Amino acid sequence: MDREELKKIIYELVEKSMGKKLYKPGDLFKKLEKEHGVSKAEAKAALRELMDAGTLIYSYKGGSYVEIPPKE
Repeated sequence: MDREELKKIIYELVEKSMGKKLYKPGDLFKKLEKEHGVSKAEAKAALRELMDAGTLIYSYKGGSYVEIPPKE
């Protein structure tokens, strides 16, 4: 799978779950592997690119979660 396509899928998963569920990075990797056949290493690299670009952030609420940064 193309890296840009994978990043789009990750962003959409997090966006759709906003306000309902917080994704832990491991849960996100498992879901991508199960539904899209993406390896953990591939998913991790794509998530890292989204984090580095500021598109997604880690939040800490009793554990690490992936979220869209709040709009200012």
